[in-house]
Amino acid sequence: MRIVYMLLLCAVFAGCQKGVDEAPRTFEGSFLLNRQIDTVGQVVDAAMPPKYTYTVTGGNKIVFKLKTIPQAGITDGLVQEVVFEQPLAVVNFLLEDSAALRQSKAWLQRECYGCWGGQFISQAKIEGQKISETVWHIKASVQSVNGPLNFEADFYRSN
Repeated sequence: MRIVYMLLLCAVFAGCQKGVDEAPRTFEGSFLLNRQIDTVGQVVDAAMPPKYTYTVTGGNKIVFKLKTIPQAGITDGLVQEVVFEQPLAVVNFLLEDSAALRQSKAWLQRECYGCWGGQFISQAKIEGQKISETVWHIKASVQSVNGPLNFEADFYRSN
């Protein structure tokens, strides 16, 4: 009987240790035309290195943005954003080496209780296909500190 209780206790703890990317999430994908990504360092504490974030400004690219949001009841509070840019004229693309990811300014932004900041993505495979003037289909696997972030979704044009 003691073994059954121990196994039950282990199962409960294993369930509580559910990984960030195993938790149910909502994905929101969008893109903006005639924009570009700029990164910004912000000094929060003089004793700490600056934290980096990004801004989207006017430009001559397409900026894609994916936001992952925990579903109601998930308490980790982690919101992740993946952003990257591509030339306006492309109709499909494949980003999978670090040089292509860096050139596209592929960026992973994290926001959670007590944390924020971002980093350039150095390991990922991101594929895109233009469906229409208002829809792109994007499939990706992005490596993050929390493990892989996998998604496949239609991205819709924002204003």
